[in-house]
Amino acid sequence: MIGAIGVGVVTSNPDPAEAYPDVNIRNNTKYKAVGKVTYAGCSNDNYSVDSGKLWTANSRGLFGWCLVTGVTAEVDGKIDAESYGSSGTGYAAFKIQPNSDGYIVKR
Repeated sequence: MIGAIGVGVVTSNPDPAEAYPDVNIRNNTKYKAVGKVTYAGCSNDNYSVDSGKLWTANSRGLFGWCLVTGVTAEVDGKIDAESYGSSGTGYAAFKIQPNSDGYIVKR
């Protein structure tokens, strides 16, 4: 449903089916990982995920329309993983895994 309030201001009740899925991060390391998911123009999420487990965000901002611009991870309390960066993606599934230089966050 779309309705007008005043002159030139339109409000909308969005369809939940149009929202992006909640972000999830799989920890494929032997250690606990902590980090941050950043969204374009929305509040960020801090997360903590144990080894072999999956973390899922509670939402994706207002109406679920926030694009992911970055995912960081610190593994074992001391090792910064290579972060994921984007100008903005609707992608939701990320993973932290070992690589030749330590660890990396990937889609």
